[in-house]
Amino acid sequence: MRPHMMCMFVLFSAWWVIAIEMMLYPIITHYDFRGNDKYINSSIVVIGANPLNKSFILEFFVLRTIRDAKIVLTLSVRAFDGVGKTALFTRFVDGCEFIRRPNSDRLIKAFYEEITKHSRIKRCPYYPGDSIMLNITPYSLAMPSFVPETDCFFDVKTFTNARTELIFETHWHSTMTRRENVRKVLSKAHNVKTR
Repeated sequence: MRPHMMCMFVLFSAWWVIAIEMMLYPIITHYDFRGNDKYINSSIVVIGANPLNKSFILEFFVLRTIRDAKIVLTLSVRAFDGVGKTALFTRFVDGCEFIRRPNSDRLIKAFYEEITKHSRIKRCPYYPGDSIMLNITPYSLAMPSFVPETDCFFDVKTFTNARTELIFETHWHSTMTRRENVRKVLSKAHNVKTR
């Protein structure tokens, strides 16, 4: 192998190892999920015991016609020594339009593509009898580089009728940690549960 090719290979390998070590992994510590019984029956099933490999299956069965779905996504981090939360970003997304054109929001698209690999999502409008299934494995989601290694809160609220009626809302609390710190966080969480 030529020396310059060998050098490029070594540099690429080193960059790859550093990138993997710098990745953040969300470890879900708490979640809350609530649907509006007027529009949907909703349920959540947790699969897996290992926090790094848990999957959350969210199922929605439509009870009433839903022609639009306006979604508010908020990512917050713990602030003021755990007393409060600071929002890192908030996104307002037209859910029906986004499903038709996922390229309209690159940040949301990154999460959407990973979630849809093992999910069943129909396009709007939704009619009584339709079902939607989301399979979310947080550990497989690529976290944006601006998210710090701390406790994070991810809130999703979905509205219909010009954001006047709530269809469902969910709140997720996770600890973002780097690869080398995953075991520390898991043992700390295990010690808290066994007390």
